[in-house]
Amino acid sequence: RPVESARTQWTKARGAVDRFFNVPAEELQSFSAAQMVRGGPQSLRTHVMLIVAFSAAINLLYLAPSLYMLQVYDRVIPTSGVLTLLLLSVVLIVSLSVLALLDSIRSRLLARAAVRVERLASDAVIEAGMRARRAGVPADATSRDLDNLRSGITSPAAIGLLDLPWTPLFIIICFVIHFW
Repeated sequence: RPVESARTQWTKARGAVDRFFNVPAEELQSFSAAQMVRGGPQSLRTHVMLIVAFSAAINLLYLAPSLYMLQVYDRVIPTSGVLTLLLLSVVLIVSLSVLALLDSIRSRLLARAAVRVERLASDAVIEAGMRARRAGVPADATSRDLDNLRSGITSPAAIGLLDLPWTPLFIIICFVIHFW
């Protein structure tokens, strides 16, 4: 009975995730520029929360090599504990594998957020560009600007900005763990 309940919950959760990430273009609303500015952040809230959560987990896992070296020098070398070294190495390999997996997922989330921004904004940008062209004035934003925004969201600089707030915390934790 608990297994069936867990399967049912897993199926519901997976269906919700599939519906969230695979919304057909016809179901997305066409936004004007003002509506996009007001409603855009609301529609990206889940993406942003997931990206921040994955960034927190990734930056927590960045502590694994430091903790590994501390344990090697504090426990393995003084006692010549080969078994301890082996188990610590297994834990390190698992944590680094999880780190790589989470980083890959975060990159995919950023890519999907960029696509979502483009889908939300493209109609408004194209429409405004056509109105500006008919009026004979230069457009405020072009599809090239939208492409630049999309590539900026998925760039390594964006990942660096996500990791930046965690750097002082990482340094403080390393100092507290081993301050001499």
